[in-house]
Parts: sequence; structure tokens; C-alpha cells
Amino acid sequence: MRIILTIVFILLSLSCDKNAPQGFDLPSACKNKCEVAGSMSELRDAVANSAAGFSNCICLESGNISGDILVGKSLNIVGKNDGTTRFSGLESGIFIGADNSTLKDISIVSGAQGITVSKAQNVILENINIDGIATKTSVLRIENSSVKLLNAQIKNISAGSLYGGRGIVVTGKNSNVEIRNTVVDNIDATGLIINGPNNVRVSQTVFSNCGFAGIWTQNLVEEDQSELMIVDCELTDNAAVSLEILGRSQVSIDSTTIQGIDRREVNMEVVGDGIVMKSSFLNENADAISINNVEISGFERAGVILDGENGKEIKVTQIKDLKISDESGSYGLIIQNAIEPQGLRAGIIENPFSENDKSLTEPLYLLESIEMQ
Repeated sequence: MRIILTIVFILLSLSCDKNAPQGFDLPSACKNKCEVAGSMSELRDAVANSAAGFSNCICLESGNISGDILVGKSLNIVGKNDGTTRFSGLESGIFIGADNSTLKDISIVSGAQGITVSKAQNVILENINIDGIATKTSVLRIENSSVKLLNAQIKNISAGSLYGGRGIVVTGKNSNVEIRNTVVDNIDATGLIINGPNNVRVSQTVFSNCGFAGIWTQNLVEEDQSELMIVDCELTDNAAVSLEILGRSQVSIDSTTIQGIDRREVNMEVVGDGIVMKSSFLNENADAISINNVEISGFERAGVILDGENGKEIKVTQIKDLKISDESGSYGLIIQNAIEPQGLRAGIIENPFSENDKSLTEPLYLLESIEMQ
């Protein structure tokens, strides 16, 4: 009897081992089990037939999987933890339209679009590497969704159309997005566009070598409001403007460096600015923009431009430990089309352009729109 029980135990152990995949860092919801796929046909079958026995978890083997895929139900799709799982999209790439979905440890190496998340809540994109794509729009599009983008690499993105070459686009309404410990580098156009009333938090992230702007917020109509929080980030060697905020956004920038803004000529005007905010919100809300422990250097024109409403005093006073250091720029902190409040500059610990700021007689030209598709 004891021998029979021993044999049964061994058989059960071998059966369990078969379901325990090797080389995958599975979410806890997978309970160390997943359905393995090594080709697009196997992946589509797994997506269509995912069973409760695998906790809706799919493991993608090493190698290249080519095609487009629609994730229309809650799934955990995980690649090898050594980075050898590659996905080659065609047109739509990976489209996620289901709540509570996870995409992890996958490199996307081609396609007109990398990942789209639309009308889906609690989506996690972790250890995603998108490299070398010529995109017609953006390589990551988030629309009306809540998403965490963690430990990602988005690099070497070129324009496959007139409005292509973008990194991340958050669009629609009421998206809640967290971007953490991510690198967005060598982007033909803009690294991150926030289009419409959405809430985005960016931390421990680098935006570098973006051909137009590092981060850009736009298209907020009068009743809309968005929130943007930037903490412990680097915006480096971006062209035209590192951070542009257009419309009613509540913006917080903390413990961040902005440096190396290249000059661009637009409509016969030369621009090259660190932080630009153009909004009537500056005249309405003292919390419209908060700048704390920020250093701006290497800009061609202005470190900070705050553009409000004509004849009205701005209410912003949330500036602390702002250091503006440069040898090639022209202006430090400019208030234009509005009245500067007393004490605003008390939080500036360094600004070699103070006299230039005071002598400005005409508003500086601002970039004001990015076309969206």
C-alpha cells in the first residue's frame, strides 16, 4: 500500500511540474501555471480558448511572434524573463480592450502601432521594450483607460506618416495613467502627449532626444481639467520645448532636471524652452502649477514661460528651490499676457537672466498645437 501511495505522489508531482513553466515571472494570479504559445496561431488559440485551469495566463516562448492580436477578455500574457520573447506587429499590433489585463516581459520590434489600450481598466504593462518602430501615429496609445506602465523601454521611434513618430499618447477622457521607471529615448516627434482631460503621474522616468517635445498636454476645453504629476524625472536633449502645458491642467513638478533643449525655428520664430504653460487656469487657481526642487539648464530661449490672461494677476505662488542655470539662453522666468504676483520669484535660488526677464516688452512666441488623429 505504501508503495502504491509513493507512486501516486510521484505521478502527481510530475503532473504539477508540467504546468510549472520555466523562465517566466508570472503574476500571482497565474498560480504558477500558464498555457504556453510559441507562434501567432498558438497565441490566438490561447487567447480564444484560455481556460480557468490556467487562470487566464498565457506564456510566450522565446523567438518572434508575428501578426496582430486583439485581447478582448481579462488575460495575463507573459514573455520570457530574459527578454527573448519578441512580437512583430503588422498594423494594429497588440490591442487590449479588457479590464484586469497584464502584458509583461515582451519586446515589440516592428509594426505601424505597438500597443493600444482602449476602454480598459486596471491594465498593467510591465517590462515592455518597444524599439525601432516606424509608427504612423504612436507606439503606445491609451484611450479612456487606467494603465500602469512600469519598467518600460521605448526607443528609436521614427515617423511612418506626417503625424507619426510619437512615443506615448494618452487621449480621450478620464484616463488614469501611471508611468514609472521608464525610458523614452530617440523619438522623432514627442515623447508623451496628453490629449484631453486625463490624469497622468510620471516618476523615475527619462524623456530624452525627442524631436519635438518631451511632454505635451493639450486639447482641454473650458469645462475640462487634467492633472499631471512629474516626480524624480529627467527631460534631456529634447527639441523645441521639454514640457508644454496648454489649457486647464493642474501640474506638479518635483525633484526633476530639465536640460539640453535644442532650438527649433517655427513660423519664422526660434523656440527652445524648458517649461511652458499657457492657460487661464493660472489666473484662477494657485495650484495650477507647482515647481519644487527643479533645475533647468541648457535651453536656447527661456527656462520657464507662464502665459495667462491679459490684465489679470496670476495666482501661482508654488515655486520653491527652482534653479535656472545656463550660458546660452536669453530668459529665466517670464510672465506674459498677465500680471506677476508679488513674491513669485522668492522660490528661485538661481536665475542669471533676472534683468532680461524684467526688460521683456513683447510676449514670446509660443507653440500652441499638435495635430491629433
